[in-house]
Amino acid sequence: MITVNDIMTKTVLTAKKTTPFEDVVNVMVRSNINHLPITNSDGSVRGIISASDILQAMHEMDQFAINCHGYSLEKRLDVKDEMSSNFHSISSNAGLKEAINHLVNNNIHALPVVNDEGLVGILTSNDILRAIKNVDLFI
Repeated sequence: MITVNDIMTKTVLTAKKTTPFEDVVNVMVRSNINHLPITNSDGSVRGIISASDILQAMHEMDQFAINCHGYSLEKRLDVKDEMSSNFHSISSNAGLKEAINHLVNNNIHALPVVNDEGLVGILTSNDILRAIKNVDLFI
């Protein structure tokens, strides 16, 4: 049985609630990622921010707020206000089918992977697609 541990991304970039919004955007763009877990100083997951969350926040800003006093949009937003604090997570020993069900049933594309020691990875829909591509499921 394929487990989450077999296919998850084990090197996970994270941010804090106090990380400047602009820094979060820059990390996500530079690293070519769409999801960033938000952690406390002890490493426990407090939320997750996605590219969709960022786009939604930008969409909700009116043109006046975007151009107000020469401040950039990113300086007018806070990570703590834009992250999803009601997030789903999964254990590294969960099976692939359970992970897929979690993603599909909750209409999400990423799950922080947590164990007793805290955050140990992240599982995204891209991780699952890569695993399927590498397995001869369709032959």
